[in-house]
Amino acid sequence: REQVEIRAGQQLVQIFYKGKPVASHPRKWGTGFTTRTEHMPERHQKQQQWTPGRLLNWAKKLGPDVLWFTQQLLDSKEHPEQAYRACLGLLNMEREYGADRLNAACHRARNTGGRRVANVRSILQSGLDKIPLNKAETSDDDRVTRSHENIRGASFYQ
Repeated sequence: REQVEIRAGQQLVQIFYKGKPVASHPRKWGTGFTTRTEHMPERHQKQQQWTPGRLLNWAKKLGPDVLWFTQQLLDSKEHPEQAYRACLGLLNMEREYGADRLNAACHRARNTGGRRVANVRSILQSGLDKIPLNKAETSDDDRVTRSHENIRGASFYQ
């Protein structure tokens, strides 16, 4: 939380603290990150061990909808590394809910427009992953029609 002076030249970016140089880096022109691993917080450094392939392999073991959801998270960011934390959050839900429930929740989220890990977590917490997604998946025995004075029937509208 100290103030520093930054000098950005054509080739070099230098950082000074109280007039003394503390860092010097080649200047990068264009977009993208240039963060050095040693400058990252420790928890960010640990994320460097992950790769999209490693996350996708883990997701594949949990089910096709978990795999799709993980791929969607990675594809949603300009740099896949920005999605690692969300992917790890999703994949770690398997510990609490199991692979089958996680896959069912990803399936429901996928088919109802949920694209965030929070959507999958909400589905799992509310138990919606255990309920069929639409009427086509529900047997006739599971549906109950109750009759009362407000139900007019098809003949009313003809």
